[in-house]
Amino acid sequence: MRRPAGAWAGRRGLPVETVVLEPAPGWSFLEAIVLRGYTAPSPMFRWCTNHLKARPARRLVRSLGWSRGETGVVTGVRVEESSSRRGRGCPLCHAPPGTRPPAIDYGVPVTPLASWGSGDVWDYLESQKPVWGGGFDGLLEIYGPRRRLERQRFGCALCPLIKRDDSAWGLAERGLIDPEAPGLAREWVRLYLRVSRVEPWRWREPREPRGRYRLPYGRLKWEARLLLLERLLDYTGRSPSLCEAVQPMLARLGLRCGGCLEDFTPPSHG
Repeated sequence: MRRPAGAWAGRRGLPVETVVLEPAPGWSFLEAIVLRGYTAPSPMFRWCTNHLKARPARRLVRSLGWSRGETGVVTGVRVEESSSRRGRGCPLCHAPPGTRPPAIDYGVPVTPLASWGSGDVWDYLESQKPVWGGGFDGLLEIYGPRRRLERQRFGCALCPLIKRDDSAWGLAERGLIDPEAPGLAREWVRLYLRVSRVEPWRWREPREPRGRYRLPYGRLKWEARLLLLERLLDYTGRSPSLCEAVQPMLARLGLRCGGCLEDFTPPSHG
């Protein structure tokens, strides 16, 4: 299926192609947990960013025969996007005069929105239309009528790095997702954090201390992985919106929302 941006470019003879990237087989968020025992991501262990975003982009760049130094990566990163970024700065957003921003592992970042404030974003979305047609009405509906008054950031479903998912609760209040979804998602995240960090001696395999923090615990035990998967199947059976968010990952494991683990056989992942 040709996507709107690619179709618009094709009609004008522009060499533009839209590609939707996916993680490598065995590396979706749930597969990494269930098949490989990955513990909850943290600011110092952002394995999800690496495997779900950076590596797929790097594979695409290499498949096209481009090198890191000659590939521009356009990103919407903004300095004011978060309080931490405002405080520590954004290395990708600015570079000394006459120099380029530091290359990331799949290209040189191009950040046209680096200096935009939230008001600039809403001014644009409320007054402009995509050049390929359609509009931003769906996006504006997601953020709601109070978008200029409330600081909202939507993250990944089941992200353990989000302390308070106020945005998801806002969607539930406006009827865009079912009211059970935010609470059930956070319950699952709390369980994931508990088996990863609160009770590692119970739920993680022992190992020789090594690395920066020299923790004597390694990947999640099989019992912990099954507990997380069983609880998620239960929650997705109770929440259509949560089911919609994670069903593609469950399908890669041969499971469905609200199903059971009785006949679950982990697929080979190499």
